[in-house]
Amino acid sequence: MQVTVTGCPGIESEAASAIIAVLPGAGTRAGTIVHFSGGGGTTFNELGTDDYRNAHFQQVFVRWLTDWESTQAQGIKIARVDRRH
Repeated sequence: MQVTVTGCPGIESEAASAIIAVLPGAGTRAGTIVHFSGGGGTTFNELGTDDYRNAHFQQVFVRWLTDWESTQAQGIKIARVDRRH
């Protein structure tokens, strides 16, 4: 399913959309694991999928449609660390 996140502090005028995929666990659910990929998060992280499923975890996969760190306003950009100094 596609979702859109809005109203985040510092970037209220911007929206970020993502694709969410859910994989149920095998048998009685032991919990839920949410997978994010590194960087801008524009791909699904499928590492450990079979192991988690076999351990009865439901898994939620998130893939942002655009680099979640890229905003027009200050917003998330202030969370980046400038390591040049």
